[in-house]
Amino acid sequence: AQGSIGPTAPSVDERPAFEAMAPSAGIGNAEASRLRKEVGLPVATPKAVGLDPVPLEALRAETRKEVLEEQRTPGIAHVVLKQGRCVFAEACGWADREQQTPFTLRTMCRL
Repeated sequence: AQGSIGPTAPSVDERPAFEAMAPSAGIGNAEASRLRKEVGLPVATPKAVGLDPVPLEALRAETRKEVLEEQRTPGIAHVVLKQGRCVFAEACGWADREQQTPFTLRTMCRL
């Protein structure tokens, strides 16, 4: 089974703060500061810039399913910007499964 190939990908709680930003939640000052530092841009909730948070939550759920449950992708990150502000940021899985290096918003990879 794929689940027995290697270690389990890090959960949201094991990763650095705000690698998984709840787009529908309000963003506190400390949280916004951490995310701003991580992605290097101002942050906002989706609603603050006129976006529906539901599709972003669906993207988060599908990403976690693909990476954590189905293990079809070792690691992945998404960042959604609107009006120059980060409204969604998610990093999930492994940058290096063998070394157990988490995939973060700063992980460099080929496109």
